[in-house]
Amino acid sequence: MVCKEQKGDDMVSLESTIKNVSPTKSHMLITVLVSMAILLGFLFGSFIYMSRNYGPESKPFLLRLQSIDASNFDISSSPLLAKWNVELGIENRKETLKINVDEVTSLLYYKDHEISCALVMMPFKVLSQKQRSIELHFDRKACGEEQPFLDDGVLNELLEERRKGKIMLTLKMEMEVAFDMLRSSWSWQGRLKLYCPPMEVEFEIGKGEGKLANDTQIPITCTVL
Repeated sequence: MVCKEQKGDDMVSLESTIKNVSPTKSHMLITVLVSMAILLGFLFGSFIYMSRNYGPESKPFLLRLQSIDASNFDISSSPLLAKWNVELGIENRKETLKINVDEVTSLLYYKDHEISCALVMMPFKVLSQKQRSIELHFDRKACGEEQPFLDDGVLNELLEERRKGKIMLTLKMEMEVAFDMLRSSWSWQGRLKLYCPPMEVEFEIGKGEGKLANDTQIPITCTVL
């Protein structure tokens, strides 16, 4: 009887131990999952906050077109052979942000038709609350294999406007940029698309040089698409 009672007590003790261990492991698992969920939620919330306050949505920089000059564009030559120089101003509006620009690709348009290209491969920086100017030199050679082409109808319209002394152009760009938070490891990297509104370029009679029309309000603010 003593042995049976002892075995019975052992079984009860074992069952009690199992019951005590299982809830403990379950509690630990739940605690780990809840902690991970809180951590992931914090990281996600932090990312959203930083992106909204310091990413592209926060408009951390302003891009303005300051001037445009044309050369080698007289009535007898093709507009695709003309050369264009554009000066842009980039302003960093944030106190705690550094902007790194690795590459700038630009296209010059006449009525949604490409007429010239520019490429800036040399990286540059815009420090917090500072401004910097860059120049874009447009030449059909910068278009590489994808050379601009104008059909006869569009070409005749462009040449007719050129004869009258004024043409309307637009500028589109893509920038490979990185926004780095000062004194922090946070960084945003990506490719931004920018658009400068239509601008009127006027030419002197009998010359192939042109510039922004005198009544143009300078600088022209460009927008991030």
